[in-house]
Amino acid sequence: MKISVLLAALTLTLVMGLSMSLRFAQEEEQKPPRKPDTEICSWVSERDGRFGNKICFYDCPSGEVAITVKDSQVCPSTIRHER
Repeated sequence: MKISVLLAALTLTLVMGLSMSLRFAQEEEQKPPRKPDTEICSWVSERDGRFGNKICFYDCPSGEVAITVKDSQVCPSTIRHER
């Protein structure tokens, strides 16, 4: 008799633990993906690149960043940079 009560308690504990684990996993899946940190960067300068491109340089809080655009385009005055 004692063994059957012990087995029932153990089974109930395992089932409840599994149920809570599944619930936690479902909650994790429903969270929206975290967006990367971004910063606003200001245009500093530009220089001619190769093959019809130019390089635009920006001052960001984390340091200098460069992007490449076609030489017929104007460098944007600001950009968003993902850290």
